[in-house]
Amino acid sequence: MTDTPAELNVTRADDIALRPSDGARTRRVRRCGICRQVGHDRRCCPSPEAVEERRQRRALQEQRHQRYLQDQAEIARQQEAERQRDQENGCRSIRLQNHNNYTVAVYYRMDRPGWERRRGNNIYKSFRSIDSNGTYGIKVYSNTIIYIIPEVERLSYIRRYGGSVWFNVDLYNGHVVGEYVMDTFETNTLDIISHEYEAPKPVLDQWKECALKSIYLLQQLERLGATNNDNLEPIMDMVQDITIPEHTYQDKEIAGVPSVMTNLT
Repeated sequence: MTDTPAELNVTRADDIALRPSDGARTRRVRRCGICRQVGHDRRCCPSPEAVEERRQRRALQEQRHQRYLQDQAEIARQQEAERQRDQENGCRSIRLQNHNNYTVAVYYRMDRPGWERRRGNNIYKSFRSIDSNGTYGIKVYSNTIIYIIPEVERLSYIRRYGGSVWFNVDLYNGHVVGEYVMDTFETNTLDIISHEYEAPKPVLDQWKECALKSIYLLQQLERLGATNNDNLEPIMDMVQDITIPEHTYQDKEIAGVPSVMTNLT
């Protein structure tokens, strides 16, 4: 069906007849986008072209749905095959739970001849870090050995020896959170707990304590009369120019400097 330019125009003579006169607000007549007739739209147009278009659209949707079902079935089949392989190879899932107030670094190695021949029993591979009170699920084999150290010790090791993937326990002399042999590990949750280790303070806090202690000692020198000493007076004058950032009594207590909180019971 070929529409003429006059038929393609939405505003036709019969539309004009529907308009009120005297400049009143007019109402536009809505027509089908396919056959240009009134009373329906392209979703229910009875023309052959519209019927065929809807049939093709439904067929395409059905094809996409069937493809989705096939993909889901293939994913389920692969997961089941992987689960069966894991059972045959002695693989199982466990959850690592870090109960410490610091981040830990997790390493592992395999207790088998191939690993020992290529790398040695003292070489572990980096797995991941787990934040304080964090959890993470992993798959392990019966010959897997897990080695865990504090994250700050791992960074120190990297700065000293380089390399962030492989870890030589013979070169490491820091704190060991734990070493776990999965062959003797019976539960599915590994609780990482080490109360003997105290994580080092951030560098900024260390500088704060150093500064508060230093200014306290200088103030004590001034109290003892250092400003009256000809040799010390120029230095004590410069101490007056030091601007001390805002801090609390608790900061002083942590730095070991007497404050109003000292000896409170």
